[in-house]
Amino acid sequence: YSINKVGNVSNLGAGLFKRGVRPSFDEAINPTRKLFIANGGYIVATDGSTAAQLSDPEAPNNISHIIIFDTYLLANEIGTQKIHYSAVGQPEVWNADFAVAESHTDNVMAIASAWDEFSAFGKRSIENFYDDGVTPFLPISGTVIAVGISAPHSIKLIDNSWFFLNDE
Repeated sequence: YSINKVGNVSNLGAGLFKRGVRPSFDEAINPTRKLFIANGGYIVATDGSTAAQLSDPEAPNNISHIIIFDTYLLANEIGTQKIHYSAVGQPEVWNADFAVAESHTDNVMAIASAWDEFSAFGKRSIENFYDDGVTPFLPISGTVIAVGISAPHSIKLIDNSWFFLNDE
C-alpha cells in the first residue's frame, strides 16, 4: 500500500511478498526515484503508484536484504555466501554477477552499509567490502570480525558503531 501526504491509501499490488517475513527496504534516486523491497523472494520496485517484481530474468529471487551502495543495488541470496549486485546506476538491470563472503564458510544472513563500505553479516562472522571501481566489490583485508548475527533484522548503526543481536 501507499499512503500519500493527505492520507489517501492506494493498493500498489498483491501477491508480491511472502507472508509473515519481515521486509528490507532501500531507495534509489537515479535514474528515477524508486523504493526497492525484498522479504525472502523476488525484489519488488515501486514508484509510489505501482509495484512489481523486477522483470530482469537475471535479477536474484531468493533475497532477504537489499541495500543501495555506490549506485548499485545489492542483495544477499538466502542460504549462500553470495551478494548479488545490479548494473552501476541501474538498480533494475542485473547480470549474474556477485561478490562472495568467503573468509569464513558462513552464509550471509544480512547486509548493511556505512563508512563507504558494506558488511556481510553471517552467523559466525562479519566480512567488510569496498568498491574498488573495477571489480567492483572486494573484501577489505584484515577486517573480518569473528562474531556473527543471530537476528538478521536487528542491525542498527548507532553513534558510528554497529549494534546487532547474536547468540551470546
